[in-house]
Amino acid sequence: MKLKRVAVVGPAGSGRSFLINSLLGSKHVEHAVRASPVTLDISSHRDVVEVNGRRAVLELVDTPGFCGQGVILEEVQRDLKTKFKQIDKAVIVIAKGRLEPTEKIEIRSVLQFLDYKNNPEKIIIVLNDRREKGINQQQKENDLSNVLHMLGVEDYSIVNSKTQIPHLLPAVSLSNNEEGSFHSEIGMIQEFLLKETTTQDPIIQVRNSVGMTSRNVFSAQSMALLVLAAALVFGFLLNSYMDASVENYIEKLKTGNIKLEEDAVSQKSNIEQLETYQIKLKEEAVSDKKHIATLETHITKLKEEDDSNKISIEKLTIEKINLVDKDSSNKKQISTLETDTGKLKEESESNKNIISRFETYQTKLKEEADSNNISITKLTTDNINLENEVASEKEQISTLETAQAKLKEEDDSNNISIKKLTTDNRNLENEVA
Repeated sequence: MKLKRVAVVGPAGSGRSFLINSLLGSKHVEHAVRASPVTLDISSHRDVVEVNGRRAVLELVDTPGFCGQGVILEEVQRDLKTKFKQIDKAVIVIAKGRLEPTEKIEIRSVLQFLDYKNNPEKIIIVLNDRREKGINQQQKENDLSNVLHMLGVEDYSIVNSKTQIPHLLPAVSLSNNEEGSFHSEIGMIQEFLLKETTTQDPIIQVRNSVGMTSRNVFSAQSMALLVLAAALVFGFLLNSYMDASVENYIEKLKTGNIKLEEDAVSQKSNIEQLETYQIKLKEEAVSDKKHIATLETHITKLKEEDDSNKISIEKLTIEKINLVDKDSSNKKQISTLETDTGKLKEESESNKNIISRFETYQTKLKEEADSNNISITKLTTDNINLENEVASEKEQISTLETAQAKLKEEDDSNNISIKKLTTDNRNLENEVA
């Protein structure tokens, strides 16, 4: 079964380990969502992967996240060239969000290291936006295009089906927003990694790798020519010694000289190519210098802001001291208030006892009042009856008084009659006498 070795690179916290676990179908690597790198050493993880009937052993090389603490991109590139015989393809993982200037520079450096313009079918860019929700496919592709333009990548094709436009750098937006979207995109990436390329040359190889400088390539080719020349000279000398023919030896030297001249022409061509590549590197270095100047300006602004922040911190420290003093005074006041509160609570408890006694007494008074109300009601009824009887008696008295008055009148009349009779009687007695 064929082995496909793929390097997975990207900034710290971009989701490289998560992607490795998703592509291999199981948890091979610890991963977490944070800015500091979880992976600190380069390592590889293998598993059998099958896509559309094609099976292969997929070996994913997990690299430390650059721009992370203690991670140097040049060391990661050197380890990729020295610790593995060859790297067939590469995946560049970028987290969705604002790219820091240092991340842009490092990602551009990785693209140049992999010679992405000449290896579009061996590199895929993955924009990891799996934590985003509620965006459609068009928005995902727009976000991916914006990131690629920021990195200066112009010739690319967005992978939104299981096809790829030849000669363009493929890119995919990895998300989990739509039904089945995440698994479909993982399948696209797996198919790309297992797909055979038009050229069998690996993207990274220990010898004569794309990332070697012109000096290293020139030194290697010069050494090869010197070894060849030494071998030819040794062969010619051995043949001349055995054949004892000077003419044959001269002919062979001429032949060797022709070959050396041909190699020199080839060497010149290689040097010209390297000089062209060196010019490109110088142009990119100028661009990097501009970026560095921008970063230095940004750093200066940050330093100014830091100085301003220090002044603010000093002011805040003074305010904090004042607040601490106020807090100490407040604590004393609070202590006094707590003492007063304790006394008030004691008085409140005493008052509660008094109130309780008053309530008990009030209850008794209410009970007595209720009893008195009953007595008063009864007395009121009796009073009404008495009043009625008094009224009746008053009427009787009035009647009696009327009768008495009549009797008095009759008595007065009788008295008059008696007096008259008495007088008459006396008169008669006098007459009789």
